[in-house]
Parts: sequence; C-alpha cells; structure tokens
Amino acid sequence: MNTTPSTHQDLGPLIWVRGEIDLALIRASEALGNEDHQAGAEPLKFAQTHLHQARGALAIVGLDGLTHFCDALEQVFADWHAGRLASSRGAASLAQRAIASVRGHLDELVAGGIDQPMRLMPLYRDLMALRGETVVVPSELFFPDLTLRPPTPAQPAPQLSPLDRARALRAARSQFERGLLRFLRDDREGLPQMRQAIGAIEQMQSAPATRAFWWVCGALTDGLAQGAIRGDFFIKRLCARMDVQMRRLLEGSRGVAERLMRDSLYFIATADQVTPQIRQVRDTYRLDALLAPGDIAGHDDLGTLRPALAALRESLGQGKDAWTRFSSGAAVGLPQFHEQCEAMVAAAARVGQPDLARLAAALLDLGQWLRRDPLQHTENLAMEVATALLVMDALVEQFSRAQSEDLPAQVDTLIDRLARARRGEALPAMQIPLFDEMSRRAQERLFMGQVAREIMASLADVEQQLDGYFRDPSRAAELASLAGPLKQIDGALNMLGQDAAVSLVRRAAAQIADMAKPEHEIVDGEFEALAHQLSGLGFFVDKLQYGPADLDLILNPRSAAQDAADSGNGASVESELAMRREQAAQLLDRLSHGGADERTRDELRLALETIRQDAKLLADEKLEQRATEALAALKAGEAVPDAAIADAVQGIGQSPHESLAPSADTVRLAEASQEDFDAELLEIFIEEAREVLDKMASSTDAARLQPHSQDLLTTLRRGFHTLKG
Repeated sequence: MNTTPSTHQDLGPLIWVRGEIDLALIRASEALGNEDHQAGAEPLKFAQTHLHQARGALAIVGLDGLTHFCDALEQVFADWHAGRLASSRGAASLAQRAIASVRGHLDELVAGGIDQPMRLMPLYRDLMALRGETVVVPSELFFPDLTLRPPTPAQPAPQLSPLDRARALRAARSQFERGLLRFLRDDREGLPQMRQAIGAIEQMQSAPATRAFWWVCGALTDGLAQGAIRGDFFIKRLCARMDVQMRRLLEGSRGVAERLMRDSLYFIATADQVTPQIRQVRDTYRLDALLAPGDIAGHDDLGTLRPALAALRESLGQGKDAWTRFSSGAAVGLPQFHEQCEAMVAAAARVGQPDLARLAAALLDLGQWLRRDPLQHTENLAMEVATALLVMDALVEQFSRAQSEDLPAQVDTLIDRLARARRGEALPAMQIPLFDEMSRRAQERLFMGQVAREIMASLADVEQQLDGYFRDPSRAAELASLAGPLKQIDGALNMLGQDAAVSLVRRAAAQIADMAKPEHEIVDGEFEALAHQLSGLGFFVDKLQYGPADLDLILNPRSAAQDAADSGNGASVESELAMRREQAAQLLDRLSHGGADERTRDELRLALETIRQDAKLLADEKLEQRATEALAALKAGEAVPDAAIADAVQGIGQSPHESLAPSADTVRLAEASQEDFDAELLEIFIEEAREVLDKMASSTDAARLQPHSQDLLTTLRRGFHTLKG
C-alpha cells in the first residue's frame, strides 16, 4: 500500500536506488532489442529477469503505480516466452515504449514532479490487449495514499453489544441489497436505500481504517444518487463488491479491501460533477493531484530522444558551473560557458523542441557578446542568465510537460529579459507563475544540494575522527578538534530551520567534549548510541536534498505492526488473502504427501472458499476461477485423485510476480559444497571488482578533461562505494 502523500513523494529512497533501476531497465531493453521474437527465445527470459529486478526496487520505494505497470509488462514477457500471446507482431516495439515510459516517469519524479502513473494507462491498455484482455478497469494504475483519514466525526461510534451490532449490520446489509437489486435493474430509486445503509454501517465503525472505507463508499453512492457519477458497468460491479465487503463485516472481519477502496476513490476523482461530499473526499485524499486533465502517455516518444536529452542535460550542468565560475571572478569560466552553449544549441536541435532551441541560441549569442567585451558583465546580467539556465534545466527535466501552449510566449519573455539585461535596463520581478515556480524550485534544489554537501563533508570528518577514537580510546585528546566541524554543521542546520537536527548536533558535541576529558569513563553502549545518532543525521541530510525528511522516523523506525496497533487498523483483505493462499499451499502439500485425513480436506475447502470470496471482492477473476475449480475437485471427493486437486489448486499459493524459476547457475550453487560455494563467490567478486575498477579508470580520465561534471564524480563515488561493500 502506498504510504506516501501524493503531493510530497519522498525521493530519498528513490534517489538511492535510481541507478540500479535504470541499469536494470537498460539491460531489459538491450536484451529485448527490436525483434519480434518467437516463443521460447532466450532474450525474452533475460528481459523479464532484468525487468523483475527493476520491479522489485520500485516496490521497495513505494511506487505502487509503476510497480503494477511493470507487473503487466513482466507478464507480457512471460506469456510471450510461453507462447500464450495470440500474436507477437509489434510486441517488441510496445515493450520498448513501455520501458522508456517507466524511465521517463522516474526522470520526472527525480526532477520534482508528482507521481501520476495514470498517465501510463493508454500503454497499460495496449499491454493488456496484447495479452488478450480487452476489458481493463480504468482505475488499474490509480494509487492514492490510503493512510490518510477523514475528519473525526462529531459523534463517536455508539456502544453496542455484539448481538445488537450484528442485528444492526444485518439490517443495513439487507437494506443495501434491496437497493442494489433495483440499481442493477437500472432503477435509480434504489440508490438512496444504498446510501442510507452505508451511512448506518459507517456510524457503527470505531477503527479509523474501516470508518474511512465506509465514509468513501457513502460519498460514492451519494454521488450516484445525485447524478454526479454515472452508473456504468464498472460502477455496478463495484457496488456488488461492496455487498461482499459487508458480508465479511458481518462475519467479524475488520479487514477492508484496499483495491475496493482505490476503485471507489477513482470514480470519485473522475466524477462529472462535484457534490460537497465528493469535494471533501477529494481534498482528504488529495485526488486532484493524481489526475492531470488531458494527460496522455507522453513518455512513449521519449525513447529515441533520450540520448539527445542526456547530452542537453550534461551541457546544461557544465554551462551552469562555468557561468557560476565566471560570475565569481574566474575569467576562464567565460570561454567554457560559451563552449557549453554551443553544445546546448546542438543538443536542443536534436531534441526538436523549438522553444528550448531558441532559448539556448539566445544564451549562445549572449556568450559571444560577452567574449568580445567581458567587462559588460554585471550582477543583474549574472542573475538573469542564471535564472534562464535554471528554468531551461527544469524544462529539460520535465520535458514531456514542457509543451504548453503558453511556452513560446514565456520563452519570448525570458529572451527579452536577457536582451534588456545586456542593455543595462532595470528589470522587474518575473511575472510568469510557471517559470517563477520552476526557477524557485531549481534554486532551492541547488542551494540544498550545496548545503548538504558541506554538512556531509564536515560530518565525514567527525565520523572518521570518532572511528579512530572508538578503536583506540587513548586518542581522546584528538576529539577536541571536532568542535569546529560540529559548529559548522550546527550553523548550517540552524540556517535551514531544522531545530531537531540542531539539538541532536549539540547533544553530540556535548557528549564528544565530555569524551575528550581525561577523567571520562567509557560506558557500555556509549559508542554505538553516538554512532547511531550521527549516522541517522547523515541519512536525514541526504534526504533533505530531495524534499522533507523526518529525523525522528529515521532514528526511531517503527514497525508496521506498531503502526497498525497505534492507528487501530485491521489487516487489509489483501494481507489476509496472502496468508490464506499460503495456508492453502501448506494444506495441499499435506494432502499430496498422503498424510492428510478428511479434516485436512475440510480445512482446505474452507480456505479455498474464503480465497474465492476474497478474489471476488478484489476483482481478481483469474484467482476466483482457480479457487472455484479447486473447490469443484475437492467436492468430487474420493472419485477424484489428489493429483487432480493439486492441478486445480496450482498457482493459488503463488503470487503472480514470483513466478521466475531459478536459473541453472542458481541451482548449481545451491547444491554445491561450502568450499565450492566460497570459491565461486570469490571468483564472482574479483570479476565484478575488476569491472568496477576499469569503469572507474575510464571515468577518472574523463573527469580530468571535464572536472566539473557531476555525473562523472557520481560514477566515481558510486564505484568506491561498491568496492567498499
């Protein structure tokens, strides 16, 4: 479940694994190529394996929409390899576009964009059509933050005895079913009955998660009753699933179906009209930010442009560095800036975006003018060029959105401001909200990055000195030199308004000063506690570069179980279903080994029936069908061999994205002796270390030629980190 607010995506974890995700996607693309392979072709398996790695990393960082999209693409590879596709014509092209779309989506997120996986729906439908699935639920890629909660009700839930509560729930469900029956027959008079029944159920809920669920369902049926939401095929199926959720509630389950919640929120987000209740739900779950009107899968065409965009991004970065050096008094920065402007013009022409090309040409012209007379440089001109470079950088980072109708006029404004700055005119504040916001965010990112690097450098000095002291406490006198770096860290964090981090640094400084005293006595756990605090501070500062960070959460991570206990939530239907699938697999194993009696069959029958109902609630038709077939096999009793039951149950205990079989090398290593295993690992480590060293050597040579390239420095730093690991 997505636990990150929609409009404030935590980029820290994504930044840490971005390189690995991109590498896996590149390898998947390279393995696939542009050939429409035959079934059983090895490149398909390689592409699926690399995509599976990327999918796992996306799931870890909580990008649920992209994860679900990759699940669909991975299943296309599996069906293609197994020969289950009706036709593979055009499959390679579609898969390449899908991979490029994922990479483009990640580019926008890292640049500060909002996570809107719904923009990939056209491609998702194409992937499903390739697999022969013509009916696709429109909310497949809609993943709002389900941890958000509605306003607290004015009246608490009534205290009912278990018997009275069961009676009230049963009466409400009966009322809902009467209204549902009329609605399914296109009689809208049943909708008020459904709304009233859901309202009664909502009032009886005390757990925040279940109350939120029925609150959302109430807003949905209210919108249906008022004509704000159209009662189409998907809506009718959704209302029928609400009835299944009511039955679970009557049976005593507190779990709610996250998929049903997502679907309900989607139809509220896309309602034709906005009622007061719909507006309240949209605001609570921040739904408006998840759907961009008129969005299309604009990433499809970025695959061929990626090399040109990368070149433009590189020349922009070096151009910004060169301009900063020149504006700071280093004359050598001006010819470097002029050279990078020439590269920007060439790259912008290959990208094919005329407004970016015009802005790059204007910067090149300004660079040529300054080279003829560098003394024309003024502080006002320095600010205007820096702003134009930052805005251009923001447009490149969010290229698929840099296509608005107002963009030509806005670029004209930027070019005009550059010309007026050349003439020495006083310029008012920029009045373009879009560019003003882009410029502000870009400047904030640069400022935060610079401050974070300074803090991390000082922190590294502190940790290195402390590490020496931890190993040899006789070096306590050397700790006095840490007062300076700690004071610098204190000042930087204080300037950023991070009071909690400032308090941590001051406590650490006081503790280190105490350690430096000759009479200090070492206490058990003292070193570990201090190291934990400073290490957590490092993670906190690193995350600050990309958005808000919670120091307390980093230092004191809470378990999911504790979070659930604190919020009063029950398990979701999805988590309960996963447990029942595992239970069914264990019962089947007992049955297949002949050690099962009639009681085992009864337990398996109950587990399968529950799985069937849960699958219906989650709209998982394939799982529901498999469970139905397995129940039919069990019902036949002794007339059906256990092997037939096993065939029917096959796949129920297995998640769809865990279907990759181990490779031959994996099997061989699993069966090897410990000595052989260690030797194999050593050989692999040495081979990989050589590859890393070779890459670092080439990057070092390139860095000497381009000393201000952040990408090259990042590659070198990553190489050292890999070798250390």
